[in-house]
Amino acid sequence: MQKLQGLYFYSMFAYLFMLLLSAPICAEQGSLSDAMLRATNDALSNSSSSGKHINITYPYDATHTLHIDVEKQTVRLTDANKQIVAEGGYKQADATGNQLYPHGYWKYYHPNGRLKEEGSYVVAPYAWVDTTYVINPATNTKEMKTSPMLRYQSIPTGVHRYYHPDGSLAGEELRD
Repeated sequence: MQKLQGLYFYSMFAYLFMLLLSAPICAEQGSLSDAMLRATNDALSNSSSSGKHINITYPYDATHTLHIDVEKQTVRLTDANKQIVAEGGYKQADATGNQLYPHGYWKYYHPNGRLKEEGSYVVAPYAWVDTTYVINPATNTKEMKTSPMLRYQSIPTGVHRYYHPDGSLAGEELRD
C-alpha cells in the first residue's frame, strides 16, 4: 500500500512539474485574451459604444488599441506602432451576456511582429454545484444548501503551435 502511495505522489509531482514548465506560455496568453475580452465586454455594455466596429484605448495599456468587430465577434489588440499583439474570436455563452469567452482561432505575436502562438478554442458548458451553509433557525444547526447551475469555459482544442522570436517552431501540442 505504501508503495502505491509513493507511486501516486511521484505521478502527481511529475504531472504538476510538467504543468509548471508549460504554464508561462499558456498562462500569459490566457491572461491576455481574458483581459482583452473584459475590455470588450465593458465596451459593448457602454451605451456610447455602438456600431459594427468599435476601437477603444486598451484600458490595461493606454499605448494599445483594442479593435472590436461586433458583427464577426472578433477582437484585435494593436500596439502604438499599429503592430498586432493578439487577435481572435469570442463568444457570449449565456443570455446574461456578462462574460465573453475566447472562441475560435487565436494568434499571439512577439514584439518583433512574428507569430508567437496560435490555436483554437471552443466554449463548452459544464455542471456546477454551488454549496452554501445556512443556520436553520428552528433547530439552530448548520445545514448545507446546494444549487446546481450551468457554467461555461473556454477549452483549447486541436493543435496549438508555439514559435521562437525568430519565427522557427518551438513546439506544438494536441489539445483535445
